[in-house]
Amino acid sequence: MKIRRCWEESIQVRWLSVAAMLCAMPAAMPAQDLARAVEAYKAKPAAATRAAVIKAANPRALGRLAVAYADLEGRRMPEALEGFLQVRRELPHLSDHADYGAAQALMSLGRKSEALPYLLSIAKAERPVSPHRAAGVFAASDILVEANEPAQAVSLLAANIPVVPEAKGRYLFAGALEAAGNAKAAAIEYQRVFFSQARHPEAAKAAEAMTRLRTALGADYPPEMPGSWLERAGILMESGRGKEAAAELTALLPSLTSGDRERAQVRIGAARYRARDYAGALTFLSGLTIKTPVLDAERLHYIAEAARRLDRTAERSAALRDLAARHPVSQWRLDALLGGVNGYLIANQPEQYEPIYQACYTTFARDERAGDCHWKYTWSRYLRRAADAGTLLREQVTQFPDSSDAPAAMYFLGRQHEQRRELGHARAYYEAASSRFPNYYYGVISRERLASPTLARVKPDATLSAELAALGLPESGTGSDFEMDEATRLRIRRGTQLAQASIADWAELELRFGAGADAKRNLIGLELAQMAIAQGKNAQGLRYVKAYSGPYLKWHIEDAPLKFWKLAFPLYFRDDLERESKANSLDPYIVAGLIRQESEFDPGAVSRARAIGLTQIMPATGRELSQRLKLRRFTTAMLKEPEVNLKLGTYYLKRILDSQQGFWVSTLAGYNAGPTRAKRWMTWANYREPSEFIETIPFEETRNYVQSVLRNADVYRRLYGAASARVRSTVGANNASPSQRSGRAAGRP
Repeated sequence: MKIRRCWEESIQVRWLSVAAMLCAMPAAMPAQDLARAVEAYKAKPAAATRAAVIKAANPRALGRLAVAYADLEGRRMPEALEGFLQVRRELPHLSDHADYGAAQALMSLGRKSEALPYLLSIAKAERPVSPHRAAGVFAASDILVEANEPAQAVSLLAANIPVVPEAKGRYLFAGALEAAGNAKAAAIEYQRVFFSQARHPEAAKAAEAMTRLRTALGADYPPEMPGSWLERAGILMESGRGKEAAAELTALLPSLTSGDRERAQVRIGAARYRARDYAGALTFLSGLTIKTPVLDAERLHYIAEAARRLDRTAERSAALRDLAARHPVSQWRLDALLGGVNGYLIANQPEQYEPIYQACYTTFARDERAGDCHWKYTWSRYLRRAADAGTLLREQVTQFPDSSDAPAAMYFLGRQHEQRRELGHARAYYEAASSRFPNYYYGVISRERLASPTLARVKPDATLSAELAALGLPESGTGSDFEMDEATRLRIRRGTQLAQASIADWAELELRFGAGADAKRNLIGLELAQMAIAQGKNAQGLRYVKAYSGPYLKWHIEDAPLKFWKLAFPLYFRDDLERESKANSLDPYIVAGLIRQESEFDPGAVSRARAIGLTQIMPATGRELSQRLKLRRFTTAMLKEPEVNLKLGTYYLKRILDSQQGFWVSTLAGYNAGPTRAKRWMTWANYREPSEFIETIPFEETRNYVQSVLRNADVYRRLYGAASARVRSTVGANNASPSQRSGRAAGRP
């Protein structure tokens, strides 16, 4: 009966194994009893509390595991050792975890040689590979070197370098080589760490070892190649350490030959730019004469970018002209062109940005950014009602079918055909967008069009449907594999039992490691999510589902169990959310969609801008709203209370909605980017429908935000609303734009 009740929440028989697995977990009360017993033992370790832990566990060996781990945390090492050794006999499928605990206890007791066999057992464990493998390898290699057995350490590390963190693995490997008397090979490994792993702390330790070996080896020391220094400089720049990269390359200059010297000089300027020394970068790079074409293109790119940052228009224009004349097809020219284009987009200057986007996709057609450039140009032409807009929309679909803008292009092609009464063609485009991108905004509104009376009974144009099917559009449902296999079953069993024993960190480690090793990520994500929720970490549960489920937005509802969708789109605090939404005449599903996007339902969420809580209210705004609503004396901490935050957030959202004349899409844009900006964007065109406004939003973050909230609302309505309900892109009491409303009053369609 228990499994059947849970099964009623699933969708098809294909998911029975998953439903049974999820529902047949141990009841919550015994797990809570064990957790309480463990906490009591931690607070007062004694025979009675220890016995209570073991009695509460099923099987009893899990209680002994919980006690052993609590002893390890409490630094009661003899007791921990005894417990782990017993557990490894009683729970053989968790023997590597017990081995790791026993080894930790032995090392803490100063009995490292006795710990070595357990660590080596972890390192060699198969079916499954232990999540403690890297820690076991590292600890074992240290013990072997200390025991004057460096050759064994070298062998152990060499066999495991591909499967352990490279920076630490290679650093220890170098140390083992040095201890084994192979100083030259050690120097090479230290160099690899220093140059290729520059962002890791082991790089600094490797530098000290290199200095030591440089002195010891003298002329036999392996030379450090200029290319390695340049590689390191690039890594440092990417890590935000541009100043350090510039200093290292400057010191290297006297020892370089002409070609390497030019490369280093340009990278010094680039490093200064990355360190935000724009004036210094501009002066330095402008003073260089570079003969190598690709390096000169890079130099001119950074000159253009530094000049742009400094608002030195003449110098930027000169650099762009030189790039066009001397390096017309260099990627550095494209980078320089696109570097300032967002400014024109934000300022609504199509005469400035259109030629740049056009040059991007025509001159640099093979660049990964060509599809986005083509769409930006296409959308500008469409919004200006240019004659070539239809051709450009078709090019977007046929030439860039895997771009993120393909569903938008298909939708607006559908709209064009629908307006021309070419309904079969319109339906073909809408069906492609809806079926291939079911949980994207344009998939949602394509379904709306398909359900309209105009199209409901129309058949799609067969020729066009076949052409779209042949384009290689993303396949919906790809990756939605929730069928249980033995490797995943074992990982989940191990993780679940570790969690039951109140060893949350090992449980999470087990599952996360399994997802990257041998288990199915979708199922591991579900398990991690439920584990987090059981610990009261609801937002973390949602993040796990997102992180481990791949392209789940391209799945149809029937592609995954309903349990998955309700974890991916949770509705926590539902009573408060619905009550406050109703009090402010708001659609609760849009409010839920907004909260999922703003805070992932984390009441304690604090953004970089210091916005707080479910609906992300700034403290000053919260104070003002609380005064308007006559709440009790306001404190910033109140924003972390779901009931208070929902009351303030829904009131604030309604206030913005009213200020935007009931136009929902600009309301959401205003909630994200500010109502003033949203009102300004409303004046940029005579929008014929809400989706045109959304696509025109110049901030990518805000554009994605509005689409995501409306998409979320659609999914929430399908999951939690009436069976026939669906969200509309034109939600709200008054959904037309101001220009549309005035047009209707004047008799325009």
